[in-house]
Amino acid sequence: MTVWIYVDTRKPLSGNKLHLKLFANAEVAKAWFERYNPEGVAFALGFRVNFIGRRLIVD
Repeated sequence: MTVWIYVDTRKPLSGNKLHLKLFANAEVAKAWFERYNPEGVAFALGFRVNFIGRRLIVD
């Protein structure tokens, strides 16, 4: 699974909910950037998700 992460460096890091934005896929990220921050960029973060019994394990 891959998510896209945007870091708004104009916002203070400590305690600001708007400092990071997480997008489910590149298309959603692109649509957000076109509307709110055309010069912004996001980076992809890949990870694996597994279920063991009722527990969620993220690698």
